This record gives sequence, C-alpha cells and structure tokens, in this order.
Amino acid sequence: MNSLTGDHENIVICDIAVDEKSCTQLKYRLNELSKVSNVIFMDHHPLPEKGFNAIYGAMGDFNETEVIEKWMQDWDKRTLYFYADVLIQGITYADRDYDYKRRIVDALSENKPPPWIEGLLDAAVIASQKEEEIKLKVRHDVVKLKNIAYVIDVNGYLSKSAIYAAAYGDARVGIACEHRSHKHFYDLSIRRRDGDSDLNLILRRVATEHDGTGGGHPFAGGARIPEKNLKPFLDDLDYALG
Repeated sequence: MNSLTGDHENIVICDIAVDEKSCTQLKYRLNELSKVSNVIFMDHHPLPEKGFNAIYGAMGDFNETEVIEKWMQDWDKRTLYFYADVLIQGITYADRDYDYKRRIVDALSENKPPPWIEGLLDAAVIASQKEEEIKLKVRHDVVKLKNIAYVIDVNGYLSKSAIYAAAYGDARVGIACEHRSHKHFYDLSIRRRDGDSDLNLILRRVATEHDGTGGGHPFAGGARIPEKNLKPFLDDLDYALG
C-alpha cells in the first residue's frame, strides 16, 4: 500500500494478513488513503478475541441472526445490551458530528467499551431524555389512517419517531416526516410494525408517482417527497398497503 500514488476514486483491499507488528502502521496508512479515496477493506480471517465488539455493534439491527445469537451465548447479555444502548443512543445524539463519530470508531477499534469512550455515556443520557420527550410528542400528534400512522416535524430522531408512530397509532406502518424548508421537500422514515408488505417495492413505486424518491428494506425504508405532494403521497401509500 505504500506504493499507491496518485488519486484513486476507490481502493479495494482483499485478504491481507494483519499482525501485531504492522497493524499500527497499516491503520495509519489506511487513514491517509481514506482522505482522498473510498477505501474498502475485505477480510476472511478469524476474529480476534475482542471480536465481541461486533456483537453489541450489531445489536441495534442484526442481533436476530444465527451468528450473533451464537456469540451472545458467551457473554452476559445484560452487559451487552447496556453497551449497545450507550453506543446507539450516543451515536444518535451525535447526529451529523462526523468527526466525533470517527473518534468513536477509533476508540472501539482499540477495544474500549462504549461507556469508557469520552463523552459517549453523557451523550446517551441526553439522547434518552430527548427520546422520552419525543415519545410524548408523537403520542399527542400522531395521525392514523387505515394502514399507516404518521407524525410531522417531531424535530429529530426520525427512525425512532416512526416506530413510536406505529405503536401509538396502532398501525401496520409508522412514518415520521421532517420538513426541509430550504429544499422544499420532506424526508421520511418508514417502519413496518406488522404484516408482510415489502416497503422497498411499494416506496419505489409510490414515491416516484409523486416526483419523489424512496426505497430501503422490506420492513424499513425512507423517502424524500416534495412538500406539495406529501399528503397525496401518504394517502396513496396507505392505499398501496391494502
């Protein structure tokens, strides 16, 4: 990698051995390269002992997988959930502070548990307090249609607001909408609570019909809809869900 020169849009690194002697120098070089290129590192070697970081790192989205459930058997789940909560809530509070998020990643790579990372525990507490405020606002403002329940401009935490909209609205799908006044559109977070509708397929079609964009996963997605088309989009999405 030291021989890499010039500008490359993407750098893909596959299957290189990393040992204790060279790992620090390798990390430094990768950080240098990532300043001017997109660096993708793929590896298949066994995880180090501190690979349990991957467990609480995955618990926000991927704990219901065979490998994570197997690994969780070797650790105290209460500790893992605490670490995961601190990490997720702290990252949520950081929002668009990408420099701080990079420092979190660096600390995790050094095997620091999330509560030991400077500022992360305090950030998680603040985020949890704000989440309680958001829950109350969603409960008060949620609008229920036949299949969806939605809230508009809760002011942050879009994905969480969508989850609570579905819960408090007792709906199959929850949606949180946030207005971007400088660009004249709404950003939407959409979460499926039950049913088997494929949100990705439905959003890609319905959003396009309203001059927007949308998609994601079968059970979770997002959309960007022009402000004048928000209500018609929500009505048509509700209809498309049956």
